[in-house]
Amino acid sequence: MLTKIDLSQIKKVVREEVEAEGKNIRDGIESEVRMSRMRLQSDVSDLGDRLKNIEIRATSLEKGNKEILKHIRKIRKDLDTNINLSDWKLRNLLRLKSKEVPILFFSLDNLLDR
Repeated sequence: MLTKIDLSQIKKVVREEVEAEGKNIRDGIESEVRMSRMRLQSDVSDLGDRLKNIEIRATSLEKGNKEILKHIRKIRKDLDTNINLSDWKLRNLLRLKSKEVPILFFSLDNLLDR
């Protein structure tokens, strides 16, 4: 049978083994946490870089869009000017034609009457 001394020695050995295993497990978990933290920081850094690249692209696209809109406004203005000029010319032509047409008919009528 086991004596108190034997039991206390067994208890001491078991305690040392449990503490050693606990320390190993704790060290393993700590190293996993450190590695996970490093991976997470790296991923966050990569996402930050990607976000900066997207912002740069968006800014350049915005500048390009502004240039395109500027050209579209200029073309629209030129078209409006040309349409107004063409409209003015057409009105003048119609005015001239309306003056000429009765004279032409009158001349034809006079020729037919003779």
